[in-house]
Amino acid sequence: MIDWASSDVDKLFQLAEKQLERISSAKKSSAVEKSGNYSRSARDMDVKSGLVVRGNVGRFIGRGGANIRSLERESGCLIYSDREKNTWFVFYPNDASLNIVKRRMNPY
Repeated sequence: MIDWASSDVDKLFQLAEKQLERISSAKKSSAVEKSGNYSRSARDMDVKSGLVVRGNVGRFIGRGGANIRSLERESGCLIYSDREKNTWFVFYPNDASLNIVKRRMNPY
């Protein structure tokens, strides 16, 4: 489990570095601050992995990830996909928040 998590963290850092290379210094500063806030809040949350979206994944994600961002704001969760396994994992502060995400993933 630790090996899996550390390899994913490495990939996330590599992706973040590539993305930061493309933006201005003002936006970079803001992005770094936002990333720090996400990582601090994720440390204090539980994580549920292996969740599957039933139905239209594109509709769940939304154009440009808009539905995911909206759901994160509404629920207080952080939602990530594991594209290799076609599953999702969710960092959640409490069971009620996780249930909001689960209902949105499986609306029927």
